[in-house]
Amino acid sequence: MNKLLQTYPNLNNVWLRTGEGSMLNSDTPEQLTEPREFSLDQWDEARAFADRMGVDLVPLYTEPFQAGNKGNNIITAWNEVESIWALPDIKADELIFVRGDSMEPTLPEGTAVAVKQYLFRVDEPLSIPFGEIFGIELRTSDDPTDSDSVQAFFKRIRKHPDHDKHLTHWIARSDNKDYEDFEIRISNVVRLWRIKASITIQRYN
Repeated sequence: MNKLLQTYPNLNNVWLRTGEGSMLNSDTPEQLTEPREFSLDQWDEARAFADRMGVDLVPLYTEPFQAGNKGNNIITAWNEVESIWALPDIKADELIFVRGDSMEPTLPEGTAVAVKQYLFRVDEPLSIPFGEIFGIELRTSDDPTDSDSVQAFFKRIRKHPDHDKHLTHWIARSDNKDYEDFEIRISNVVRLWRIKASITIQRYN
């Protein structure tokens, strides 16, 4: 019986010996099965909850990523944390809203997307997983000090079909066929975000 308890520690010792009571111990760890939101003034409660559940806390930012062919300008002063989320079985850096319909039906407008920063090298442009949807922060000016020129949007990244450009440019593609593909100069990519999950947030007055 001791060997069985070592293999299955949540089994109730009394139940094994007598057949009485519940099969599992009552102190079986809780598991988070649905995303849970906390307001900013619930930080201590959120941290205690995350510790108890063994999950990370992910901030939801106010500044959305655009799902269109013109990115949303990122203005640092506006990009504030709106709330904190505990997400089941998801490792992410941020939650970001989708604005626009170019990635429908995959990412409908209003969806909150959990993203994790994806590190890539400009000198290895063919090493990314082509065909996936990425959050892209793109500098629209060739001046690297122009912080106001950074735009953010969600797109599938494709390898450029032109052999003369496939090391300097990617193709950005929408899931909504009403939007045309466009080129991305790789050297102007500030950051890439890989999508880990998406959730739909329902808010009521």
